[in-house]
Amino acid sequence: MYSPIARIVRNQLAGIPLLRRWRDACGEPLQQYHDISYNVGVCRHHIGAAQRLGSLAPLGQTLVEIGPGGNLGNALILIASGARRVYCVDNYRHVDFQFKLTQFYRDLIADILAHPDQLPITDPALWDRRRAAQALAEAVTFARDTVTFNPDRIAYLAPCDAQTIPLPDQSIDVLFSHAVLEHVKHPAAVCREFSRIIKPGGYFSHVIDLRDHFDPCGLAMLRYPAWLWHLMSSNSHGHVNRCRAAHFEQFFRDAGLTLLQLQATAILGDVERIPMVISKEFSGLSIKQLRILGLSVVGIR
Repeated sequence: MYSPIARIVRNQLAGIPLLRRWRDACGEPLQQYHDISYNVGVCRHHIGAAQRLGSLAPLGQTLVEIGPGGNLGNALILIASGARRVYCVDNYRHVDFQFKLTQFYRDLIADILAHPDQLPITDPALWDRRRAAQALAEAVTFARDTVTFNPDRIAYLAPCDAQTIPLPDQSIDVLFSHAVLEHVKHPAAVCREFSRIIKPGGYFSHVIDLRDHFDPCGLAMLRYPAWLWHLMSSNSHGHVNRCRAAHFEQFFRDAGLTLLQLQATAILGDVERIPMVISKEFSGLSIKQLRILGLSVVGIR
C-alpha cells in the first residue's frame, strides 16, 4: 500500500525540470534487464508469436521494439537472426544513464554466435554463423568501453513519444513491446500510431502488465478518480495508465488492428484485493474483467 499524499509530493517534485534531470542522471541501472536470458526470452516470445501466425519475421524485415529499457540487446538478437533493421523507441534515454554495457553486449554477441538454437529464427537451416557475425559487426562497434550502434541497422529513437513515432506510414513488418503499454499516458493514441506505421499484413505482439505497480498484490490504484491519479503518478517513470484488458482490446480494434490472439496471462486470485469502491471509469467492468492482471496480445494490421 502507498500513501496518496506521499505519491503526490514525489510526483510533483519529479515534474520540476532540474530535479527531473538530477533524477535521470542518478537513476538506478535497470539491472534486471541486463540478463541475456531475459533478452532471448522476450525475442522468442514476440517473434515466435508472429511466426506461428504466418510471419517470416525477422528474416529481411524491419521491426520496432517499443520500450527497450536498459539495453538494446533485443535489437542485436534480431539483427543476428536476419532482421534488416530494428528501431528501438523509448520515452526516456535509459541507455544513456545506465552503467557501462560494453561487456554485456560482448557477452551477448558471443552467446548468440555460440548458441544459435536460442534465436527466434523460422528455419535453422537458413541461419549462417558467418553471415550473422558480419551483420552484428555492421550493427555495433566497440572502442574500449564505448559501444556505438549503426543507425542504419539499429536506430535508438529516444526520447520519443510513442504517439508520434518518426517513421513513414506502413513501413514496419513487426512491432512489439514487453510490459510497456501499461505505462503510456494515451494508449488509444499510441495504438493508432502503431496502425499507421505497420504495413498491411504486418504483425504486432504485446505483453501488458495490468498489475498495480505500487500495490502488486492488489488493485488499490483503481480507487482513485482520474484527476487524483494524475496528481499521484503523471511525472513518474513508472506511471501506470490503469487501463484494463477490456480497454486495451477496444483500443486495438478502434485503431483498425485485427486481434488474432488475446490471452489473460495472470489472474488476481484474491478478489478481496479489489477495492469495494472504485473510480467511475472502472465501474462498468465485471469482477472477471477486473481480475485480469496480465495480457498477451497478438494481431495483424
